[in-house]
Formats: sequence, C-alpha cells, structure tokens
Amino acid sequence: MISLNGVQGSLRRDGISVAARPHDPRTVNLLEALHEICAPLHQPSSARLEIFSPNPANCEVAGEAADLISLIVKEAVVNAIRYSHPAGVAGVVSVACERNVDGTLAVDVVDDGVGLPENFNAMTDAGPGLRIIRALTDRLGGSVTFDSTSLGLHVRLLVPRSSVDIAGAAPTAVAGAEGGERPGPGNRRSALDAAIPQRLAAIVESSDDAILSKDLNGIITSWNEGARRLFGYEAEEMIGKSVTILIPTDRANEEPAILDRIRRGERVKHYETVRVRKDGSLVEISLSISPIKDANGRVVGASKIARDISERKQAQARQELLTREINHRTKNLFAVIQSVVSRSFAGKTSVADAKTAVLNRLYTLAQTNVLLMEQDFHGADIRQVVCTEMSPYQDRTEIEGPRIVVTAQAAQNLALAVHELATNAAKYGALCTASGRVRINWQVFEDGGRRFFAFRWQEEGGPPVQVPERKGFGSTVLEQVMAEYFDTPPRIDFATSGVVYELTGLLDGIAAEK
Repeated sequence: MISLNGVQGSLRRDGISVAARPHDPRTVNLLEALHEICAPLHQPSSARLEIFSPNPANCEVAGEAADLISLIVKEAVVNAIRYSHPAGVAGVVSVACERNVDGTLAVDVVDDGVGLPENFNAMTDAGPGLRIIRALTDRLGGSVTFDSTSLGLHVRLLVPRSSVDIAGAAPTAVAGAEGGERPGPGNRRSALDAAIPQRLAAIVESSDDAILSKDLNGIITSWNEGARRLFGYEAEEMIGKSVTILIPTDRANEEPAILDRIRRGERVKHYETVRVRKDGSLVEISLSISPIKDANGRVVGASKIARDISERKQAQARQELLTREINHRTKNLFAVIQSVVSRSFAGKTSVADAKTAVLNRLYTLAQTNVLLMEQDFHGADIRQVVCTEMSPYQDRTEIEGPRIVVTAQAAQNLALAVHELATNAAKYGALCTASGRVRINWQVFEDGGRRFFAFRWQEEGGPPVQVPERKGFGSTVLEQVMAEYFDTPPRIDFATSGVVYELTGLLDGIAAEK
C-alpha cells in the first residue's frame, strides 16, 4: 500500500516549490509547476523534454492538486526517459496540460519510444512508478489511461474540475464555455482532444527516427523528416513509390513476410536488418512495424519506424573485440606472471629479495596494462611506456624519439626490458651514483625500401661496469623478451663506461595496426 500522507511535503523536500500564484494565492499555475519539477529530470539522459499548453492561462489549479499532479507527471516522465528508448537513442518526451470545456484538467505525457511490452497491463501490473500514478490519480478522483502504439506511449490524466478548483472561488475561465457555465453534452469536446492529432503529427515530423506509412501493397503513403535524414530521399521522391526501393536485393524476401504479418494484424518489434540509402550505402536499422486500421477495424496499411543502429552495432563490435582481446591478454598475462614469479626466485639469497623482485616486476606489468586499457588494448606509445618506467629517475634520464604506437604485447615486453635495465642501473650502474645518467633514444629509418626501428639504452657516469658472472632472470628478459620481434638479437654491451642495450629490426614487427 502506498501512503499518500505528506506527499506535498515530500514534493517540496525534493526541491519542488509552489509556483507563482498571480490570481489567487491558493492556486498554482500548473504549467510553471511542471516546468519546475520536470526540467531537472532529463539532464542525465539524452531525451528532449517539451512542456507546453495550448492555453497557459487555463492551467491555474489548487495548490494541493498541483502537488499531486506534479508527482504523477514526474513518475510518467521518469518512466519515459528510462524505458522508452532502451537502445539509448535520443528521443522526445512531451508534456501538455489544458482545460476541457467542462473544466476537466487534461494532462498528457507522450513519448516516441518503443511503447509498453506486449501483454503488459499498466492498470494492474505492480511496478512502483505505476502504483504511485494510479494511487495519486484515485486521490484526485480522476482517471488515467495508457495508450501504447508503435509510435510510443501516451499517458493521459483527467482530473475533474471539483479537484482542481478552489472551493468557493470563481471557476477558472475555460475556452469555449461562456460565463463559466457548464456546457451541454454536445459541446464537451476537449480542446486538447482536438489538438492531439496535430501534436502527434508534430512529434512524428520532429522525431530523429525515420517514420513512414505504407499500404498493404508496400506503397509509401507518408514520409517524415527523420526518414529523409536516414535514407536521403525527399518525401516527394518516395510517396507513391514501393518501399522495396530501400531493400537490398539479398533481403528481397523480407518485405512479403512483413506484409503477411501486418495483414494478420500482427506487430513487428525491433527487427534488425539492413537497408539501402539513396547514395547506395547500406545502413543497419531496427524496425518496428504496426498495422494501421480503419474505422471498421480492418487493416489497411502499416506504420513503420526505422532507427539507425549503426553506432550501436559498431560499439557492440568494439566491445566484442575488446572482450576477445582482454581474454587473450589475460591468458598471456598469467603466463608472463607465472614466468616472472618462478624465475624471480632464481639466484636470490632470501625470500625477501625474491618477493621484492616479484612485486616490482608485477607492478611494471600493471602499469603497462593501465596504459593499454586506456587505448582499448590497441597498443601503447613507446614514449608513455618508457616514461612510466623511468619516472622515479626522470631528473637523471634523457628520453628522445618519435611517437610510435606498438602492439600490446610489444609494449608489455618493452616495459619489462626497461624495468630490468633501470633496476640493474639503480643497483650497480649509472643510477646508483649521484652523477650517473641514462640516455634512451629510438628512431625509425629506411633501408632498401623497408622501415626499421632502432632502440638504444646507454648509461654514463656510473661506477666501472663489470660483466656479470651469471645470468639471472633480468638477463633472460633483456636477451629474449624482445628477440621474438626482430631477426637480429638484442645486443647487450657491458662497456666499462656504462651498459649499452640496443634493439634493431623491422618496424612492422612491433607497430600496432592503424
């Protein structure tokens, strides 16, 4: 059970203040109140929100009624923003209020989305938002309807005059009712009812989606601006023509099947397919098709909404590629980690030394993977990799070279190699003394019509270098980790003046695809 006690107070706690009351301090201009409550709702989404009235002066209502109606509209707008466009495509949500000639207040919330799910009964199903709408409507003594079509969802709230006017106050003047008298039964047609077809037509015309109608022979009978933008044809080029103009030859069997379903009164929801633009290019779309019926209920045609899903498909393809890359990268990473852990213990005199070596190498891998994730694992710039590894020694390191994006695996291996060089330099080489420095540079050059890559690490100003008596994991990394990319093995020179490490090979061996 939804409690309605304190609803007005909760509205104001949510930041909804009473709108200006120019006529009677006990009344509120509902149009202003709806602007105030609805304006913040669409900011996190891509929906365009429109709030209007054919006659704003007719929107003066009692303050309590304004609070309850505002909360109803708020729930309807929130639902439209959240659920009308599940694919995330920008849509339109319209809110309109108007007095009927008998004084009844009509409020309409219309979206251009997918409508309600099949077999969903908005009057009985127990979603919290719909329960609030129904409960507050009962409190007002009004009625609410939910009209779901392929053009979207239309929520209509009707509130009787007795609930929206102040008791004892002069009745709100209503267009079409002279002197405030209650009109006869033949004059009770709502001004808003008369405006709804034009309003829906305006929504269709301004929709970002392509909306068109056709007869049962597939001949196009209407064509909106969204269709012109999507397919490239003007309305006069398409009306009277067969919709098959838009269908690729390899999908010619789709239209007869769709028309068969429409003739049976069935709807086609979110059918993903491909269509042809005027310039011959293909576009991936999602189709929603509903039968159009005449006054006798006979199916006479179909309305069709086509939504461009190219960006969604591209994003989906990128996501699938990234997922595959992450799976591949994870397997490789675990293999590297296993090797790092097992080999880091070789030659260590204590567990503490081995632990430090393992953690430092794993940290190097982690840093490189952060760089790769920022680029969706498409690769990493050599400068970023080198600068990241040398950041503790940046005031004693000279780094020079052009921007080269290398593959994810090459970036990871290069990071390990630079880490080993820096670790050895900090322990035994140029970086273990105050005067020592490291120069790192790389270049691209051509030879015989092919592009080569050269990398050089050179230490200066450190203690005299001694050739190591045994090879540890660091030496293995330097000799083998980059060897798989080049025909020429890496060169390590333990010169007395400072260690030199060089790589040379074809650029194609490490460069990421553009």
